[in-house]
Amino acid sequence: MKLRAPFLLAALWLLSLAGGALAALTRLDGFAALCGLASFAFILALIASLSRAAPYAADLPELDFALLPGASFRLALVLLLAGILLVFVLGMMAGPGTSVMLACALLGLALAVSWRRRLAWPVAAAGLAVGLIAALGIMLLGEADPAWAVFNLLTLPPAFMGGALLVQRARLAQVRTLQGQVLRALKGFLWGCALALPAALLNLLGNIYQGDTWVVHAWQPLYAIVPAVAEETWARVFIIALCYALLRPKAKTHPRRAVLIAVLTSALVHGFAHTGIDPFGLVIGSLLYGLPAALLFLKVDFEHAVGYHFFVDFVRFFAAYLLV
Repeated sequence: MKLRAPFLLAALWLLSLAGGALAALTRLDGFAALCGLASFAFILALIASLSRAAPYAADLPELDFALLPGASFRLALVLLLAGILLVFVLGMMAGPGTSVMLACALLGLALAVSWRRRLAWPVAAAGLAVGLIAALGIMLLGEADPAWAVFNLLTLPPAFMGGALLVQRARLAQVRTLQGQVLRALKGFLWGCALALPAALLNLLGNIYQGDTWVVHAWQPLYAIVPAVAEETWARVFIIALCYALLRPKAKTHPRRAVLIAVLTSALVHGFAHTGIDPFGLVIGSLLYGLPAALLFLKVDFEHAVGYHFFVDFVRFFAAYLLV
């Protein structure tokens, strides 16, 4: 992974860490403000650096398929926005996260069935593993909600399989685990964790961890692997790939337009699943947390995005445990 302005990123990362450590030791608001400003600046610099890093939209190959044959770019975009609006409306009744996951699962299942001859066993096995990790994590590390565990077990595998098929056919991103690159996947996960430190510290300044009263055991912060794997599956692997596949054939001379809309859609839908129709939380949460993960997925690999997501939540849950 080659980031632009590495020295600036390293300086802001260290400044964020120093501010957070001093704020924890001294309880002085000035150090907390330093941590917050440095963390915010690091996230913005990371987004800018990843945006300008290879691979570039123009280098992506032409698609050998079209999900909306005959539709113009404008019509494809209108249909995409209408679908997102429908999911948002359903989310106000069934719950934002539930509606998004269900929509991704149904669309992913349709793709998996349609392209079943292309569905290799590693993709199917990885999809099942994602569902099992989420379900077992909920039961063993979280609040042991059987209904939520079963829902994740049923919805995540088709979302992953459908998204992975789209990613592979579009050659849009890398999933190292599917390529058998286990050590590289682990390294990417750890790098994602390191890059997430400023975002994790910034997240603590909002005191959101005070609501995580269910974290009462030292091992429960590891529950962070559940939202990391689950949300990066439907928000990144599926939504980004679906939006790109819908729009890329219609934007042949402007491929960057399809990538940009796919990234922003992923970040906003991910933010909606957390905050619902809360304009401030939707925009701030999506920009600060969703965009870096989306760009890590596209520019580096899926494992970097999972590591980034995991560490933000892990630090939050660990802080909640320290309050017990």
